[in-house]
Amino acid sequence: MPTDNTSELLDTTLSLVRHNPLLQPETRIYLQNQGLIYTGYLVDVAKGKVKANPENHSAMTDLITEFCNMIQSELNTAKGAKA
Repeated sequence: MPTDNTSELLDTTLSLVRHNPLLQPETRIYLQNQGLIYTGYLVDVAKGKVKANPENHSAMTDLITEFCNMIQSELNTAKGAKA
């Protein structure tokens, strides 16, 4: 099952979380932990350790994409407001 685009989006998002000075430490840890859960799922799918059916896999990648889009939207908006 394809995971490349979702993995790249998640990597970009987690980098933004790691390097954004506006996040409180507790929020940063929470978002990083959630991102690690999603990363683990994507790695397991890519290695064939998880046999998700296509419907469940699609739902999971949609969830990861929404997670990333929300973070990027919020952090980019906050960054713009501080500039």
